[in-house]
Amino acid sequence: MVHTTPLARAARSPSDRDTPASAAVRYRRTPAGLQFPGCRPIALRRDRLADFDGRLEYWEAHTATAWVLAEPTGGIHESTSRRLAELARLIAAVRGAPIRAFGSVDLRVNDDAGRADRIMQADETHVVPESVAFPGWTAPEIHVALTEPLTTKRTCEVLERVGRTLGAREGTGPQDDPLLRVLGSRERAEGKAEGRAKGQADLVRALLAERGITVSESFTARAAKDIDSPGGTRIAAAALACTDEADFWRRLDQP
Repeated sequence: MVHTTPLARAARSPSDRDTPASAAVRYRRTPAGLQFPGCRPIALRRDRLADFDGRLEYWEAHTATAWVLAEPTGGIHESTSRRLAELARLIAAVRGAPIRAFGSVDLRVNDDAGRADRIMQADETHVVPESVAFPGWTAPEIHVALTEPLTTKRTCEVLERVGRTLGAREGTGPQDDPLLRVLGSRERAEGKAEGRAKGQADLVRALLAERGITVSESFTARAAKDIDSPGGTRIAAAALACTDEADFWRRLDQP
C-alpha cells in the first residue's frame, strides 16, 4: 500500500498476496527515528487505545506514546491529502489500470501475541498491486507534485513516466483506461470527418481554379465547415455557377 500524511510521509506496497507477518517484517525494517512535525506526543497506553476517539498520526506500544496534531486540521492539510488522489488518478490513466483509493484507514502492525504494536492513520491509502509503491517517483518529484498550485508540464511528464512503468509490468497502457479509450475513439472519428471535409473542400477549390476563379487563403477551412452544414449539398452547384469567391459564398447563403 502507498500511504501518506502531510506530517510524516511514508510509502510501501505489499501486494495483495502478502501476509500480515511478511508486511510486519518490512515495516520493522523502516528506519527508526520517524519525525512528526506539527504533532505533539501524548501518553496513551495500549489498554486505553480503544477508548481514544481523537485522530492519531502515529502510535507505538513500547513507548505508550501517540502523536496527534498540535492544531486543528486545516485547508492545507486536507488539500494536500486530496492532491495525492488526483495524482494517482492521472498515473492510473496512463497505466491503463485502476489504482484503488481507500481514504483514511488505520495501518496496523501487531506483535507476536496479536496485539497492536504500531498504528499509523494515513490521510490517503492507495493500492498498487505488484508494484513497489510508485516506481521511479522520487521524493523531490513527489514534494513538487503535492505542493505546486497547478499541475505543471514537468509533473505531467513525471506522472506519465511512472504510469508507463507500472503499465509495462502488466501489459497495459493509456488505451486500456476507459475514459481515454472513449476520448481516443472520438478524436479519431472527428479526425476522419475533418479530413474528409477538407478533402472535399480542396476538390471544390480545384474546380474553381479550373474555371479561372482564384480564392483566398481561408477558403479551404471555411468550405470544409460548410460541407457538413445543411447547405453543403449546394457547394458543387455554387462552384459551377459563381463568378468569383464572393459570389460563391452569396449563392451558398441563399435558401
